[in-house]
Amino acid sequence: MNSTLLGANLCGLLLALTGCTSAESSMPPAPITSALRLTPTPIASAAKVKPRPKPSASQPNLLGINVDSPSDYSGTRMFADAIKQSREWRKPNTETPAPVDSNGWPLQDTHLTVWQGISRMNGAYRLSFVGQADVRIGCCSGSVQYKVYNPSTNITTATLIYPATDAGGLFLVFENTKRSASSPVGSGITNVKLMRPIVEGGLESYPPSTLFTTPYKESLRRFKVLRFMDFLATNSNQQRRWSERLTPNWYSMHQGAPGYGWQGKGGAYEYAIALCNELNADCWLTVPAQADDDYVRQLAALIKAQLNPNLKLYLEYSNELWNFAPAFGQSNQNLALAKSEVATGKSSLNFDGEKNSGYWAWRRVAKRGAEISLIFRQVFGDAAMMTRIRPLLMTQLTFADGPLFQAVYFLQNYYNNPAQVAAPKPPKYYFYGLGGSAYYNPKTPTSPDAVFADLSNKTEWTKVLQQDANYAAAFGLKRIAYEGGPSLEGGSITDKNRAAYRNDPRMKAAMVQAHDVWSANGGDLLTYFSITGESPWGFVPDIWDITNPQKNLKFQAMDVLRTRPRAQVTYGTLLPAVLEATQYSAPPKGQGYSPKQLKPGQWLSYTVRTEGTNDFKIRLKGSAAEANGKVEIWADGTLAGVVNVPQSSWMPSAKETQEVQVPFGGGLHGIMIRSKTGTVNVEQIIVR
Repeated sequence: MNSTLLGANLCGLLLALTGCTSAESSMPPAPITSALRLTPTPIASAAKVKPRPKPSASQPNLLGINVDSPSDYSGTRMFADAIKQSREWRKPNTETPAPVDSNGWPLQDTHLTVWQGISRMNGAYRLSFVGQADVRIGCCSGSVQYKVYNPSTNITTATLIYPATDAGGLFLVFENTKRSASSPVGSGITNVKLMRPIVEGGLESYPPSTLFTTPYKESLRRFKVLRFMDFLATNSNQQRRWSERLTPNWYSMHQGAPGYGWQGKGGAYEYAIALCNELNADCWLTVPAQADDDYVRQLAALIKAQLNPNLKLYLEYSNELWNFAPAFGQSNQNLALAKSEVATGKSSLNFDGEKNSGYWAWRRVAKRGAEISLIFRQVFGDAAMMTRIRPLLMTQLTFADGPLFQAVYFLQNYYNNPAQVAAPKPPKYYFYGLGGSAYYNPKTPTSPDAVFADLSNKTEWTKVLQQDANYAAAFGLKRIAYEGGPSLEGGSITDKNRAAYRNDPRMKAAMVQAHDVWSANGGDLLTYFSITGESPWGFVPDIWDITNPQKNLKFQAMDVLRTRPRAQVTYGTLLPAVLEATQYSAPPKGQGYSPKQLKPGQWLSYTVRTEGTNDFKIRLKGSAAEANGKVEIWADGTLAGVVNVPQSSWMPSAKETQEVQVPFGGGLHGIMIRSKTGTVNVEQIIVR
């Protein structure tokens, strides 16, 4: 049957809306145990410095997108089967949860809120379930027609017509249920499916075997990386054991539970993997803050078994662990775990005597991220790490001297410090990329013209992007953003005109220009937020709008970026150059480091760039207070060599050291100096 809009032929089927108000469901959590920790395994020394690939006209913009929560009211309509996004089964005429089997199917007569609070759900749906039941719509609009029971298969099928375009909802009632022909009346049903219409208002529905809707998949094809933070309900997630996660056998991916956040327990990893496999997109997963080592190991095994081997996995420890807003319960979880660990007296988080528990928590993000990385290394092997498996250290934008500094300080000064561990390894052994978000706001949000004159506030946004880029360059990591896009906040901007700005014809060019600023300052993967929802976050209000040229301007911006090369890097001192030692890029000033008296273990980094692939020779100009003064020279996070610094009883008597040779590809790079022995005075880093 050809798809068509529901029209006058359905008018007679309209029912009076009764305003469903079924509350979010809840279910008791499984037993939990305390998380384990993995001791870093001693590993051999780092390999030789390898040049980064030279940017060229063929180097594309690397685009990602955050996948929405699988809630019943999500405008993405992710699953073709609406039941996979429905709420909790309830006892008839009550808000009391109905008893269910091991896969969540009801064991008695029941009712179900399939969706509520979302409009444009009109169309014909194919209903089917195993067993028998009388089915009716308990509120809102629509009718159940052509119901047939097949005794040979024990399957009931029907057509459900839902003509309403408002946000009323669908509330199904199943009465006189029988799981099988021999089961008693009131024994429930299983395997309920409600297949959505293929087009808005259409009379043709998806086949029962279809997993994801076509418009949803088409919206995601623009992006190389899919981040599943919301899909997995990472915020306030309570999972510790692998057995506590939601599996694909459970009837719906939208399940509340005590202690969890508004998104519930989150969807199944298997569906995230299936979506990536179907779209040939790289997968970005977020590990719950309290997940123990076995959970991580089981997740690694699942990825190895199910994710297409040609696809990459980006791996992040939880989400925004610096954010203590009420919806981000994982930050309190991480802080509590950090305090508990230090209280044992055996923690590395306070290896330097640090007493600030907030610093412990920020360091623990790096520590737990490194432990997760090591577990995946055990499962996948060394060759897969930083190539196929890409662990990430995500922190807060605009706060480079806070969460980000404490994280990299811990990685560098503990894990990469021979005075602390037997086999020190640099941060790039554990992580592939780092950074905060990539949100931006207009410079002067006073009028539409002012907003689009400088949507990203280029001058200020550039400064904060460079702060994160300095750390990425210092340790040879990619600068990656877990979320980003126009925030549209401040000034005269309101919810009403925020939506108008999303649909302004100038949005397309403004987002392209902002992304070019990101790339010019060393940005690699930018993962936008998100497909549907309220402005400024949603790319479109509803998935049905992805082909509407007046409403899909953000998608149009992505299409432009996909078809043109990445903007060339313009940040960093162009090599060859003489770098004044006092003009270091990282760590931030005020951390007690000085090139005039660089003590053993202290490090300073300088952000540079090259316009092509070349071998550069690096030497220092400086002096040492002792006879054994030595300085390590690191390039892109890999040790390039150690140079002897001439002794001078008066340290200002600087001389040049011997040189080390480093191959650099075109683009952004970091040169780091770290005192190995003795207190040294470095005046210049000479690169030629």
